[in-house]
Amino acid sequence: MHSPTFSGLTGIGEVSDGMIYRSLVEVTFAEARRILREGSAEERLLLPLRVGELLPDPRKAVAICVRLLSDLDPRIRANAVLGLSYAVRRQRCLDRDTVRPLLLRELAENRDFSGRIADALEDINLFMGWRLAEDRIARIRSGLDPSPERQGAGSQEDPL
Repeated sequence: MHSPTFSGLTGIGEVSDGMIYRSLVEVTFAEARRILREGSAEERLLLPLRVGELLPDPRKAVAICVRLLSDLDPRIRANAVLGLSYAVRRQRCLDRDTVRPLLLRELAENRDFSGRIADALEDINLFMGWRLAEDRIARIRSGLDPSPERQGAGSQEDPL
Protein backbone atom coordinates (compact mmCIF):
# COMPACT_ATOMS: atom_id res chain seq x y z
CA MET A 1 0.00 0.00 0.00
CA HIS A 2 1.21 3.47 -0.87
CA SER A 3 1.74 5.88 2.01
CA PRO A 4 -0.38 9.04 1.93
CA THR A 5 0.98 12.12 0.17
CA PHE A 6 -0.79 15.27 -0.89
CA SER A 7 -1.22 14.14 -4.47
CA GLY A 8 -1.84 10.53 -3.42
CA LEU A 9 -5.00 11.35 -1.50
CA THR A 10 -8.56 11.50 -2.64
CA GLY A 11 -11.55 13.05 -0.88
CA ILE A 12 -14.16 10.49 0.10
CA GLY A 13 -16.41 11.75 2.89
CA GLU A 14 -16.54 14.50 5.50
CA VAL A 15 -14.23 15.99 8.12
CA SER A 16 -13.39 19.58 9.03
CA ASP A 17 -12.67 20.61 5.43
CA GLY A 18 -15.65 18.62 4.16
CA MET A 19 -13.63 15.62 3.00
CA ILE A 20 -12.21 12.40 4.39
CA TYR A 21 -8.95 11.52 2.70
CA ARG A 22 -7.68 8.05 2.01
CA SER A 23 -4.60 6.78 0.26
CA LEU A 24 -4.87 5.78 -3.36
CA VAL A 25 -4.63 2.04 -3.87
CA GLU A 26 -1.93 0.77 -6.22
CA VAL A 27 -3.11 -0.61 -9.52
CA THR A 28 -1.51 -2.91 -12.06
CA PHE A 29 -1.67 -2.23 -15.77
CA ALA A 30 -3.87 -5.32 -16.22
CA GLU A 31 -6.30 -4.09 -13.53
CA ALA A 32 -6.33 -0.61 -15.08
CA ARG A 33 -7.23 -2.12 -18.47
CA ARG A 34 -10.03 -4.11 -16.84
CA ILE A 35 -11.42 -0.94 -15.26
CA LEU A 36 -11.28 0.82 -18.64
CA ARG A 37 -13.29 -2.00 -20.22
CA GLU A 38 -15.84 -2.79 -17.54
CA GLY A 39 -15.23 -0.72 -14.43
CA SER A 40 -17.88 1.25 -12.59
CA ALA A 41 -18.02 5.04 -12.76
CA GLU A 42 -16.45 5.19 -9.27
CA GLU A 43 -13.57 2.96 -10.39
CA ARG A 44 -13.04 5.06 -13.55
CA LEU A 45 -13.22 8.24 -11.46
CA LEU A 46 -10.25 7.16 -9.34
CA LEU A 47 -8.33 5.33 -12.07
CA PRO A 48 -6.49 8.34 -13.56
CA LEU A 49 -5.34 9.41 -10.10
CA ARG A 50 -4.19 5.90 -9.25
CA VAL A 51 -2.28 5.34 -12.48
CA GLY A 52 -0.86 8.87 -12.66
CA GLU A 53 0.53 8.61 -9.15
CA LEU A 54 1.26 4.92 -8.70
CA LEU A 55 1.56 2.94 -11.95
CA PRO A 56 5.26 2.08 -12.33
CA ASP A 57 5.37 3.08 -16.02
CA PRO A 58 4.26 6.73 -16.41
CA ARG A 59 3.89 6.25 -20.18
CA LYS A 60 1.23 3.60 -19.59
CA ALA A 61 -0.42 5.96 -17.11
CA VAL A 62 -0.51 8.65 -19.80
CA ALA A 63 -2.10 6.23 -22.29
CA ILE A 64 -4.82 5.35 -19.78
CA CYS A 65 -5.49 8.99 -18.91
CA VAL A 66 -5.68 9.94 -22.60
CA ARG A 67 -8.23 7.18 -23.11
CA LEU A 68 -10.26 8.45 -20.13
CA LEU A 69 -10.39 11.92 -21.71
CA SER A 70 -13.11 10.49 -23.98
CA ASP A 71 -15.30 9.27 -21.09
CA LEU A 72 -18.85 10.66 -21.04
CA ASP A 73 -18.57 11.68 -17.36
CA PRO A 74 -17.02 15.18 -16.99
CA ARG A 75 -15.68 14.27 -13.52
CA ILE A 76 -13.70 11.40 -14.98
CA ARG A 77 -12.35 13.59 -17.79
CA ALA A 78 -11.27 16.25 -15.27
CA ASN A 79 -9.51 13.58 -13.21
CA ALA A 80 -7.85 12.30 -16.39
CA VAL A 81 -6.22 15.72 -16.83
CA LEU A 82 -5.17 15.59 -13.17
CA GLY A 83 -3.78 12.08 -13.69
CA LEU A 84 -1.68 13.39 -16.59
CA SER A 85 -0.26 16.06 -14.29
CA TYR A 86 0.67 13.38 -11.74
CA ALA A 87 2.40 11.29 -14.41
CA VAL A 88 4.50 14.18 -15.76
CA ARG A 89 5.80 14.93 -12.28
CA ARG A 90 7.49 11.53 -12.36
CA GLN A 91 8.62 11.57 -16.01
CA ARG A 92 8.22 14.24 -18.65
CA CYS A 93 6.36 11.86 -20.94
CA LEU A 94 3.64 13.79 -22.77
CA ASP A 95 3.56 14.16 -26.53
CA ARG A 96 2.45 17.74 -27.16
CA ASP A 97 0.84 16.98 -30.52
CA THR A 98 -1.27 14.21 -29.00
CA VAL A 99 -2.42 15.80 -25.74
CA ARG A 100 -2.55 19.52 -26.58
CA PRO A 101 -5.89 19.40 -28.46
CA LEU A 102 -7.39 17.11 -25.83
CA LEU A 103 -6.33 19.34 -22.93
CA LEU A 104 -7.50 22.54 -24.63
CA ARG A 105 -10.85 20.95 -25.52
CA GLU A 106 -11.34 19.79 -21.95
CA LEU A 107 -10.53 23.23 -20.52
CA ALA A 108 -12.96 24.87 -22.98
CA GLU A 109 -15.82 22.39 -22.70
CA ASN A 110 -15.72 20.94 -19.19
CA ARG A 111 -16.99 24.08 -17.47
CA ASP A 112 -18.06 22.33 -14.27
CA PHE A 113 -14.46 21.37 -13.47
CA SER A 114 -12.47 24.12 -15.18
CA GLY A 115 -10.75 25.09 -11.91
CA ARG A 116 -9.45 21.55 -11.37
CA ILE A 117 -8.41 21.32 -15.02
CA ALA A 118 -6.66 24.71 -14.83
CA ASP A 119 -4.72 23.54 -11.74
CA ALA A 120 -3.61 20.39 -13.55
CA LEU A 121 -2.68 22.34 -16.70
CA GLU A 122 -0.51 24.68 -14.65
CA ASP A 123 1.39 21.66 -13.34
CA ILE A 124 1.69 20.17 -16.82
CA ASN A 125 2.99 23.49 -18.14
CA LEU A 126 5.51 23.69 -15.31
CA PHE A 127 6.88 20.18 -15.65
CA MET A 128 6.81 20.05 -19.46
CA GLY A 129 8.03 23.62 -20.01
CA TRP A 130 4.87 24.45 -21.98
CA ARG A 131 2.60 27.51 -21.99
CA LEU A 132 -0.77 25.94 -22.86
CA ALA A 133 -3.83 28.14 -22.23
CA GLU A 134 -2.01 30.50 -19.86
CA ASP A 135 -4.38 33.39 -20.62
CA ARG A 136 -7.47 31.26 -19.99
CA ILE A 137 -5.99 29.87 -16.78
CA ALA A 138 -5.24 33.42 -15.61
CA ARG A 139 -8.87 34.44 -16.30
CA ILE A 140 -10.12 31.46 -14.31
CA ARG A 141 -7.77 32.35 -11.42
CA SER A 142 -8.80 36.01 -11.44
CA GLY A 143 -12.50 35.21 -11.46
CA LEU A 144 -12.99 36.80 -14.90
CA ASP A 145 -13.78 33.34 -16.30
CA PRO A 146 -15.44 31.68 -13.31
CA SER A 147 -16.34 28.04 -13.44
CA PRO A 148 -19.54 26.66 -11.91
CA GLU A 149 -17.44 24.79 -9.30
CA ARG A 150 -16.12 28.17 -8.06
CA GLN A 151 -19.53 29.89 -8.29
CA GLY A 152 -21.34 27.30 -6.24
CA ALA A 153 -23.71 24.51 -7.20
CA GLY A 154 -26.71 25.37 -9.26
CA SER A 155 -25.40 28.59 -10.76
CA GLN A 156 -27.13 29.36 -14.05
CA GLU A 157 -24.77 32.18 -15.06
CA ASP A 158 -22.91 31.62 -18.33
CA PRO A 159 -19.49 33.19 -17.73
CA LEU A 160 -18.67 33.51 -21.44
